[in-house]
Amino acid sequence: MKKFLTMVAVAMTCLMGSSAFADSVDWCNFQWMEADSHIGYGRILLPEGKTAADVSAYMACTTDLSKPVVEWNKIEAAHNPFCQDCGKNVEFMTESAYAGYQGTNYCTFVFKLGKDDVLACRPVKDGPSDPMRVDSKRKLVSDMTRTFAPDKCGADDKGRCAKNEVQACVDGYWQHYETCKAGKTCDASVPACK
Repeated sequence: MKKFLTMVAVAMTCLMGSSAFADSVDWCNFQWMEADSHIGYGRILLPEGKTAADVSAYMACTTDLSKPVVEWNKIEAAHNPFCQDCGKNVEFMTESAYAGYQGTNYCTFVFKLGKDDVLACRPVKDGPSDPMRVDSKRKLVSDMTRTFAPDKCGADDKGRCAKNEVQACVDGYWQHYETCKAGKTCDASVPACK
């Protein structure tokens, strides 16, 4: 009987497109986003026996909430091993600054736990939040995201640095131009990656 029930559970998992890994995630959250660079921080409570190496993460942003999350701009994130107050949680942070685009930018933090196991996290600074499974159709409303509007700039502004990102003044707003690769930094006197 036990063998039969195990086979049924495996079959149901395959049919439903879920996994024990994603289903065993109790919570995740979009911890916070820096005001100037829009570097994002997300936390996840991993199931027993799983580590940060088992997860990939990114911050997803859009100015159009009618698009599903999988179509939003992706800003890659890496494990932050220096988190001082994470406890059993694992924190990821985006690897580059994000200028965004003209208008309101809506962002969520996403954890990928396998090929089809993608979870979006609510913007909660303190405490847990239920993860939201993301598929090809999943959309979010504004209160399920963190928002920002890009900084305005003037006609005389040629460019600037925001951490490791070069930003250009486009249509009166600072927007992403280039992310400096490993080993290079944004030189504010040019501005360019050097």
